[in-house]
Amino acid sequence: MLVSAYSLGDVWEWLWEGWIPRGMLTLFGAMPSAGKSYVALDLARRVIAGTTFPDGTPVPEGGPVIFIDAENVPQIHNRRATAWGMDRSQLYLMGPGENRLMIDLSRETERDRLVEWAWAKRPILIVVDSLSSITTRGENKVEDVRDIFIFLNRVALDYGCGMLVIHHLRKPGAQFPSPKTLTFHELRGSSHITAMSRSIIGLHWVQTGPRRDLNDPRRMEVLKTNLCRYPEAIGVTFQTLEKDPQVAEIVYGDVPSAYQEPTRQARCAEWLLGVLREGGELPPAEVLAMAREAGFSRTTLYRARRVLRAQVVDTHGPRYPDNKWALAPDVAGRKESAGQRPAPGENRKTSEA
Repeated sequence: MLVSAYSLGDVWEWLWEGWIPRGMLTLFGAMPSAGKSYVALDLARRVIAGTTFPDGTPVPEGGPVIFIDAENVPQIHNRRATAWGMDRSQLYLMGPGENRLMIDLSRETERDRLVEWAWAKRPILIVVDSLSSITTRGENKVEDVRDIFIFLNRVALDYGCGMLVIHHLRKPGAQFPSPKTLTFHELRGSSHITAMSRSIIGLHWVQTGPRRDLNDPRRMEVLKTNLCRYPEAIGVTFQTLEKDPQVAEIVYGDVPSAYQEPTRQARCAEWLLGVLREGGELPPAEVLAMAREAGFSRTTLYRARRVLRAQVVDTHGPRYPDNKWALAPDVAGRKESAGQRPAPGENRKTSEA
């Protein structure tokens, strides 16, 4: 039975303004290996130390954190916490009880255990890692989801703490393809999960090159909130920690730009610079013949030539019969290509011939 430490009539407050309210449920969703547990533990570190959140917002009140390790990997959390220099005396890892392989918060005995921990530790934040691991009832039936979420919400409300519940996305498929942008509709299980969450945070890869790399930075953003305007998204980068190369240091900043496939015009511009760098001065007619062999039309070639006007010049002027195209003197010795440095007007929308 819950024993209230806070008045149910109190006005709710923010733990992390715009992101994690106190006394309510916050869902934290991402694909496997995106770094949900990493970021959640880093948020716990910041709460314990009473420093700032990833966007620079001050932690309003530092203090203990209960981290429900339902996936039962305390050695991983302890190693990360130690490498980061966390105050371990304020981080309470709650694992399975005696003679049990998992935490099952659908059982009264396990619920009582969490309430006892909350009463004794008075946490500022409780992290649940993860929703699929804290109940044997599953995530698809409304009544099961409602039951576990009502309990977690009551704990958050009665102890005035943030409640961050880690969750997973649906497996990509025909109905739910792997999204380039993330919405809360990709979260797994009953729609009641998202309906009962007051705030939903998503973590998603930002592909910064032609091929996806699991080391690519992430985008962290609020996917749903009933409480305020949506805050700005945050870029998340995992870097090797010098003190322990097996542990990542998390760096927050602006969200990096996602990779965009070069346009046909941009590819033609890159090709043209390469041709002139290799062949030197060439007559326009010869360049056009080569361009057609490479699959570029006359219109595309001349549009590319136009955006490269500062880098590709005429030797005599376009009206002279002996005129040739050549690299500008300050470009001739460079190794850069149009693909490595945006050409003027490259992003302008044009129709290709």
